[in-house]
Amino acid sequence: MKVEIKVVKEKGYPLVLPITKKEKKFEKEFFEDIQFRRVFEKGKEIIYGSFKKNEDLKFGARLIKFLKIEKVKKVWIDCSKLNSRFLVEGILLASYEFNKYKKKKKEEKIEVFLVNGKKEEVKLAKLISEAVYFARDLENEPANKLYPAKFVEIAKKKLKGMKKIKIKVFDEKELEKKGFGGIIAVGKGSSNKPRFLVIEYKGNGKERSIALVGKGVCFDAGGIHLKPSGYIEDMKMDMSGAAVVLSLIWLASKTNLKINLVGAIPLVENVPSANATKPGDIIKMYDGQTVEVVNTDAEGRLILADA
Repeated sequence: MKVEIKVVKEKGYPLVLPITKKEKKFEKEFFEDIQFRRVFEKGKEIIYGSFKKNEDLKFGARLIKFLKIEKVKKVWIDCSKLNSRFLVEGILLASYEFNKYKKKKKEEKIEVFLVNGKKEEVKLAKLISEAVYFARDLENEPANKLYPAKFVEIAKKKLKGMKKIKIKVFDEKELEKKGFGGIIAVGKGSSNKPRFLVIEYKGNGKERSIALVGKGVCFDAGGIHLKPSGYIEDMKMDMSGAAVVLSLIWLASKTNLKINLVGAIPLVENVPSANATKPGDIIKMYDGQTVEVVNTDAEGRLILADA
């Protein structure tokens, strides 16, 4: 679903009006959670929405779902009581769909006009939502399309030309040479070799850097301790931490955030094979400590410790 959001000064109809208990005498249940009512007053359509303080994001999310169900294609929202940023975030985040591999259909479109909305807040909300969309897209990619080397390729493309960003990639040979035993041990069972992606963002040269470590298990079958049915199907999403770190650093650069960040993203596939790490194996970590592998499905702590 495509949602177009614009800030305007003049109101139109149908007009969305957020209301509280004191302002309109709807039934009590109407205000127990966010709900909407379509009414006609003097020949003009009003969509009343029950509203509570600090629920702007939730209001936006529920509203866009309501508009889709009611097949409303164009709407104006009175923003006098709403925080434009959180309202827009709610609208956009609730509109997300992943249809990349589905048969192409005519995309639904809803136009949203924010009456007296704040342009800078809307701009920020759109950037934040774009970052979240990117992370969700990565999470939804199937494992045969998103493996460690491919993740690195996508990251480089996404960050290409962006200010204040440096990228360093360690391949399996460098990881072995430098002693990243945890990452190597988890990833050795797969033909898709591990990678370690390090991204630096320098938004303020004087400050100490904040470290962000994102778990990047592009598929977690559990290794030799193979996960059973019901637990393995969605393990393509075990790289969500990596997706979030990458998206956050992209957002920091886009918004010119005045901080320093270091993103450490270990990328592996944890699958069984003749080469896979076995229960009882002793491995040496990057910091020199030795670790006995008891359960190969406890892979996350090994790659995160090395990172």
